[in-house]
Amino acid sequence: MRAPTTPQSLKWLINRRARLAGEIAKLDKIESDRITLDKARIDDLTEKLAQAGRSMEFYSGVNATLRKALLDEMAAVDLLMGQHRIKVNPEFIGSIKTRDKVPVGKHGTMIGDILAYLRLANGVPATYTQIAAHIAHSRGIEYSSSAFPDFRKRVQKGLDNLSTKGRVKEVGGPRGRLEGRYILVEMPMTK
Repeated sequence: MRAPTTPQSLKWLINRRARLAGEIAKLDKIESDRITLDKARIDDLTEKLAQAGRSMEFYSGVNATLRKALLDEMAAVDLLMGQHRIKVNPEFIGSIKTRDKVPVGKHGTMIGDILAYLRLANGVPATYTQIAAHIAHSRGIEYSSSAFPDFRKRVQKGLDNLSTKGRVKEVGGPRGRLEGRYILVEMPMTK
């Protein structure tokens, strides 16, 4: 005996229910993965927040120590100014904004590094940004840090100095270029 045939309408309902159950299972998996990822992010952010709190405590102590030393030195300067024959009220002296300079090595090493890079370039023109990036990388200065523009400006000044002395030459490039391109000038051998 043969089993009764399933009507098409019932087959469609069974198929539709199975598909809906599959969609629900897929959504449950996505939600489970999202919750797992969010918990991992929360744990990571919690750890970063704790590190930031520790860092803030440490640097606030360092800042307080440095500030006290600077205030003590300023008080000493004020005391000396009070003993000078020309009286100046220290309260009327404004502050001067100072800039932090990135240590770039011993005096004169920048010029040597610029010349070394241009020798490596072997006649291919290089911009001061390319040269600065190479030198910064060799010295461990972060390319994206706020110190890089100042460092790049120092390289540019070094190239201008070498150009004035005739050791490097600025060469032409595409119209509208933003930076100079430099090559090393062959120096005649002297005896």
